Amino acid sequence: MKLQAGEPGQTTLLLPSLRRSPLDSPEIVRIAPRPTSSTVPSLLPWTVPVLWVDPQDLAATINDDDGADPAALFFPKLSLRDGSEQLGDVRIAASVRYLAELVRFAGELAGRARVLPGIVWVAGAGHDDDADATPGDPTPGGPTAGDGLAAEARWRAVLRGPDALAFGDLIVGMPPSFRSAPDSEDAGALAALALDALVDATVRGRLPEGMAMLPPRRGRKPPSARRRGLGGSPARAGRPHPRAVHHDR
Repeated sequence: MKLQAGEPGQTTLLLPSLRRSPLDSPEIVRIAPRPTSSTVPSLLPWTVPVLWVDPQDLAATINDDDGADPAALFFPKLSLRDGSEQLGDVRIAASVRYLAELVRFAGELAGRARVLPGIVWVAGAGHDDDADATPGDPTPGGPTAGDGLAAEARWRAVLRGPDALAFGDLIVGMPPSFRSAPDSEDAGALAALALDALVDATVRGRLPEGMAMLPPRRGRKPPSARRRGLGGSPARAGRPHPRAVHHDR
């Protein structure tokens, strides 16, 4: 089976564990059960191998008929409809099924145009409006004096009425394994972060390449990098963050 494209790496997760090893995932069934332990399980940090996947690769697995197939998220050539014999010893964890629900929901929002453009502030050197830049990660702690901050265009979900209720259900239904990374205890914040990334990737993947964000008009200035950045890869525009400017004063 060919694994989804991505960058291999390592990260630390907090897993329910005994003294020497993590507990088995609920999806794993042992032929010979583990001996009963007198130790009470607790959350312990473990370094585990991971595959960092681009959100656009996840968004590309959406099927118009069935939404996002959990198996196809990480094995693009497979589907749960192929049967367990195709998956072999692989078991689809609850966290993967949950991610598939987020991908499906992002696809629904994009399909119904329940999205709006916005600006996020990312760490990195500032750039001119007409310069290309490599996208970065939002600064978790907010801007401070001296930070190299840049504005980056992103598509964001618009959650109103039934969509807001559906998102609330997704927050409540988040499995513990999905938030096992340190400092990921806030299910609402984590779900919002994941949904924003998936919505942005989904919309970018569906927009025609080179699509103009504004219709041509005589005398209109060329669109800024922030507006151009709403299609294709994110673009940055070097602008001081308002709070950073205030802080410097």
